Amino acid sequence: MPEPHRFVKFVPVTECVLAARQDVRGAAAILGFSETDIPILAAAGLLPPLAHGKIGRNSVKYWATVRLLELAQDERFLAQATRICYEARFRRNHKKEVPRNGVRPEPEPRQAA
Repeated sequence: MPEPHRFVKFVPVTECVLAARQDVRGAAAILGFSETDIPILAAAGLLPPLAHGKIGRNSVKYWATVRLLELAQDERFLAQATRICYEARFRRNHKKEVPRNGVRPEPEPRQAA
């Protein structure tokens, strides 16, 4: 017998207790992106981690919850972050394909905001 549908209950942020810093999973949940998108945004310089300076490539990165909540309300940031993720996926997916003529397709042109 199929399991009944489960609905997600959204709780206002004022009723939640959030940690002061978030890892990739928490940042993705707050911003509404997937966990694989957060490193892309960090590499693009759009979402720098808390520790300034040199951070090891394989070290755990953290972001300030306060800053993530601000960015989640910034429509311009969300549009730019979404575009960067789309372009990164486009490059990754089309890197595998090499047409017979040897010319790779170019990403879609950016539209002026």
